Amino acid sequence: MPRDIYFHVSHCPPNRDFVRDFAVPGIQDVIRGPAVGTHAIIYCSLKDVAEEVAQMIDAPVYHSKSGSVEEKAEVLLQWRAGEPSYIVATSAFGMGIDHPAVRWVVHVGVPWSGIDFAQEVGRLGRDGGGGQSVVLIPAQWKATTTDRNGRPLDGAEAAMQSYIGASGCRVLELSRFLDGDGSPCTREALMCDRCRDAGAVQLPASPSNGHGQSLEETDGDDDLGDLQAGAELLQTRIQGQERGLADYIASLETWRGVCMICYHLPRAGSGQAGHARHGLAGCVNPERFWFFEAKREAQSHGQGRGGWFGRYSSCYRCFNPRVLCEQVGAGGCEFADLVMPTCWAIFQNKSWVAGNLDELGGGHVAEDEAGYMLWLREE
Repeated sequence: MPRDIYFHVSHCPPNRDFVRDFAVPGIQDVIRGPAVGTHAIIYCSLKDVAEEVAQMIDAPVYHSKSGSVEEKAEVLLQWRAGEPSYIVATSAFGMGIDHPAVRWVVHVGVPWSGIDFAQEVGRLGRDGGGGQSVVLIPAQWKATTTDRNGRPLDGAEAAMQSYIGASGCRVLELSRFLDGDGSPCTREALMCDRCRDAGAVQLPASPSNGHGQSLEETDGDDDLGDLQAGAELLQTRIQGQERGLADYIASLETWRGVCMICYHLPRAGSGQAGHARHGLAGCVNPERFWFFEAKREAQSHGQGRGGWFGRYSSCYRCFNPRVLCEQVGAGGCEFADLVMPTCWAIFQNKSWVAGNLDELGGGHVAEDEAGYMLWLREE
């Protein structure tokens, strides 16, 4: 069975409306083509763009403000049932979306980061049937190494810029970011657009292997199982990261509603887990105030570096990446007050610091709480 994911980037021609004249016609070709039982996801970076695209192609839309929990669950059920088989979404449509036969993931605009992109492309081909990742880019897009405030991009953002602007193998660029050991395309059936075709590539009506055959019709070569192809390795790495992220989310679910200050630093005679289910806001533990002071100091010192955390790198309230929370400090976070209180509280345990911080790369701040808080913002 074919296992390839085809990676492709398509740039809007000059003097054309990006959404109306370029993205939407391409998406309409995609949603007319998939075989029965297969699915497509169209990701947009902004809610307004997602609403616009969904209206123009008559599709359901899924983002943080698109309805109640019950309404979102109903949209997801209908998509799984193929009614319709395509959906427009933001990064809120992420973990738990595990339909096995997703054949298309289309990004309208540049994804926020390599982390978001890998997570969303991870929806593809879970049944082993392959699929296509297509990123649609506005005509005015240019690769950059800094954000709008002139600060250097963090590693995840820079990786996405490198992927989009690659003059060579896109698979190589993305795999370098994911594990530091890049693996380029090595065979025609598993190539990105840069490696497969130096000319213009049109969006086909259904995933193909470059020989005019659909993925469903193509038989794998005898030596496919032995071939270490770049795109196949990349898919494996993405799925490995997904499993790690799923484990992390399961941990967050376990600790929801627990005051992590009291759990890790219980007051004398108060016990531990049994007396920590009050959340940070209702905590009277004196350690809580030291945490807020450390956080305030980090925010103040971080201003001289362009901000404590990089733009869009995480939510300022729950400190989770955008792949888990797209609020970016706007409130309504699902896992608020878990990550940073835990990081700070654990630093107070010097045996943990001595045994683990060197391995994590932060040994240079082991004796400096302010330096540790700033180190937490690093990639």
